[in-house]
Amino acid sequence: MEQEILNVFIGQGAWCLLCVIALGYFTKKASKREEKQEERYTKIINDNRKDSKERESKYQQMIDRITDKFAIVEEIKNDVDYIKEKISK
Repeated sequence: MEQEILNVFIGQGAWCLLCVIALGYFTKKASKREEKQEERYTKIINDNRKDSKERESKYQQMIDRITDKFAIVEEIKNDVDYIKEKISK
């Protein structure tokens, strides 16, 4: 059995060696490509998180301003109700 494998390797050795080298080369290239893609994905995710935090901060500021304006409207409503009450008496 070992002799047969050795004979096949001797007969096809150059092709076998070439295939092993090609397999190693392509595996290494694929690994580097995956690392670069992972870096790109990480950058995209971090950029999106930053954008989301900025957007959330702006929304919170808008909600705070609207809340302040609503308090003013409530105060005006109370004043109008008071005036209506005084007029109706």
